[in-house]
Amino acid sequence: YDKNVMSFFHMDPYFAKFPFDISPQLPKVVLRDEENAIVYRDSFGREVFEKKDDNTTNYVLKYPVETLADFNKYQELYNTNYAERLPKNWARLVEGWKNRDYPIRLGGNPFGCYGVARVLMGDENLMIAMYEEPELIHAIERFYLDLIKNYWSLFLKDVQMDCVMIWEDISYNAGAMISNAMFREFFTPYYVELIDFFHQYGLNHIIVDSDGFVEDILPEFVNAGATGMYPFEIYAGNDLLRIREAFPKLQILGGINKRVLMTPHRNFEAIDQELEKVPILLRQGGFIPHVDHSVPEGVSLENFTYYRNRLNEIIDRETRI
Repeated sequence: YDKNVMSFFHMDPYFAKFPFDISPQLPKVVLRDEENAIVYRDSFGREVFEKKDDNTTNYVLKYPVETLADFNKYQELYNTNYAERLPKNWARLVEGWKNRDYPIRLGGNPFGCYGVARVLMGDENLMIAMYEEPELIHAIERFYLDLIKNYWSLFLKDVQMDCVMIWEDISYNAGAMISNAMFREFFTPYYVELIDFFHQYGLNHIIVDSDGFVEDILPEFVNAGATGMYPFEIYAGNDLLRIREAFPKLQILGGINKRVLMTPHRNFEAIDQELEKVPILLRQGGFIPHVDHSVPEGVSLENFTYYRNRLNEIIDRETRI
């Protein structure tokens, strides 16, 4: 219990997450402090319900944007002097990153075309607005794309990033929450412009993060310029071999069914069966195997140890030069 799990299982260093913030940086304000929970206003201006001493997802009670008029006022909360967002020790950080032996990942949550709009509006209001107030969606996309380009250019000129992760969570277990036609209307133009911006700085690995069944919406991301995706939840129906056949050059991260690691203990046969696809995909390239989301609490150390050691053996065997 006193050793980092990554070093214990001889894993490579994970991506260092680059510090960034695309919120208006509003101060956190506690609105109610209850016995088992607090309600606060976050940096985006959302009213959030959070349980104390609980790992459950926070619940947003109220979003800051419902109409175009709301968003026009919301934009005024931003200070457009983006240089003030850089860390105070920026020069020292840049110097320290020059000789790093680990990759740096730009982006994350909340950053993405669908993702940032849902942060401001919530899924339900966002989907309704696509029909009733489409100009609002385009206004949000245009504003945040310009913000990203103006702000992120300040550090992309100083630091060579290794990849960018675009958080969307656009799907659930039955498929995407919007149609492919809606994606093309509201998000594709901004994706194309965004990815062209990244390419200008030599940032060519564009990874999308979405849970759920993604095979229906995946072609839209690929056509817009994304190079990879994760975590490919297997329980939702994603099939890595089918995806690899359809997209031979797609960067696939994840795709190991976390549910086979759960009880009963010593579920080694099921784990071995789940790992049968790994050698095939490793030989084809563009694949980083890991569990298809975070490891659930119900996974025993015995099962996880067996899984990780077997996976390490397969990786070592198939990637030996």
